Amino acid sequence: MEYFNNLVAGKELQATSAVKQSRKVQSTDKLFMAKALSPIFTQLINASLALRPSDVPSFAVEFLTDMIKDQEAIMEEENRRLKEEEKKKAVEGENDSSNNNNNNNGTIASKRASREQHPVGATST
Repeated sequence: MEYFNNLVAGKELQATSAVKQSRKVQSTDKLFMAKALSPIFTQLINASLALRPSDVPSFAVEFLTDMIKDQEAIMEEENRRLKEEEKKKAVEGENDSSNNNNNNNGTIASKRASREQHPVGATST
């Protein structure tokens, strides 16, 4: 974004990254471009071709800003959904543990009743 903002402001742009480091482009750079940047540039270029804006740098800044806002909204929605699921699981876990306690209490009571009906050491005749 800084690059595009400087471009829109008419500032002179300096090369960065590989040029500053005096190195050739590596395969990891190409992989990063393909995985991370290519989808963004593809959307930007397709929108530019479809809309043919008169001020491309300003259009690019606005387009990328909108993409960032959309991504933030998606992440907020996902976080909200995950929190709701965690709350739901916690409530279900509480219900399960109270049901287990109730089941255990019933089992203990039935064992007591069984022992009372059939005392240890009693013989049947």
